[in-house]
Amino acid sequence: PKPKNSLPSARPIIKRKLATKKVRVIRVMKKKSTFKKDNEFYEMIERAQKLMSINDLPAAKNLLHHALRKYPLDDELLYHLGNAFFMEGDLDSAEVRFRKSTEINPNSYRAFNNLGVVLKKKGERESAIQAFNQSLELNEEYERAWLNLGMIFMEIDPPMYNEARIFLRRALECDPQLSTAKEKLEEIEDKIQSGS
Repeated sequence: PKPKNSLPSARPIIKRKLATKKVRVIRVMKKKSTFKKDNEFYEMIERAQKLMSINDLPAAKNLLHHALRKYPLDDELLYHLGNAFFMEGDLDSAEVRFRKSTEINPNSYRAFNNLGVVLKKKGERESAIQAFNQSLELNEEYERAWLNLGMIFMEIDPPMYNEARIFLRRALECDPQLSTAKEKLEEIEDKIQSGS
């Protein structure tokens, strides 16, 4: 029996609050994935990609923003919107979209790779390397992440050509037609032979 004047323990109150928060988190998560990707969704992405290919970035961004109103918090739409901002040269907006895409879908290896490209361009090499590694942890056959790792190791001071060579060769194993990897490997060989 408890003494009459003792205060109740805070533990049951905390447990109830935590349980309530868990329920809210679960409800929020369900809201994020309530829509179904239909033909219209994929048609919007295809149209946005076509607009980006002809460099009509404002129209592509407008279309993707419209799609996000219909399909809120979709990682794929955010990924493509990040690409549009990147192509426009707005690195900060691109970074925000790629980060959000990876938060919503932590398995989006393409978004991690593109986040790495943005971070590299912003001069944040260590963070870029982490993003490329995250991309490769999710898909070790993704040639673009291997290529980007090779290129970043060529650019650091002093250059790490042996490591870069390994990454570029791996990119070519994944895609033997990747011309940029071939060119970068030739560049490394020339620099090693010339002693620079």
